[in-house]
Amino acid sequence: GADVPRPVVGKQRQAASRIELRDKVPNPIVVVGYTGPSVEAKENGALTIAADLLGDAEIGLLRGRLVNEKGVATYANATWTPGLLGGRFTIEAGAAEGVSAATLETELKAAIVDTVARPIDGADLQRARRGLLLAARLERESLKDRTEALAYQADMFGKVTYGFGDDPDIVAADAA
Repeated sequence: GADVPRPVVGKQRQAASRIELRDKVPNPIVVVGYTGPSVEAKENGALTIAADLLGDAEIGLLRGRLVNEKGVATYANATWTPGLLGGRFTIEAGAAEGVSAATLETELKAAIVDTVARPIDGADLQRARRGLLLAARLERESLKDRTEALAYQADMFGKVTYGFGDDPDIVAADAA
């Protein structure tokens, strides 16, 4: 296809919006999202690890707090999605039976604040890093997956930056 010029990424500014949707089935879900740096930023590695630490389906810090300790959610997850104009850090939780969206939102936001305020455990950091790097390697194992990963790198960065090795931003990320 034709080359499409990429817009210049300016400084991101904070914005807030609230969307409430109602359905016939009462199953409150709360999603909190934050903007982040564009795909070229070195912070992408740390944000990827942070999403894993917060949102891992089995041992994520938010799951431990909201599902296991408080019992206000049936699940909690976090994802970091890099993009050309900026990334999205999304945190989501589904309410347990009888828990209102307002209660879940209050507990989710408190859990985020408390979790971010605590120091990162070095063992957890290494576990997340190993898991993410292993997953990235496995996803590039077959020829089709490798081709897709290389094409994505070429499209996003204009070159293949880590198609045959580890993501240097994840490798270099630390608890600071």
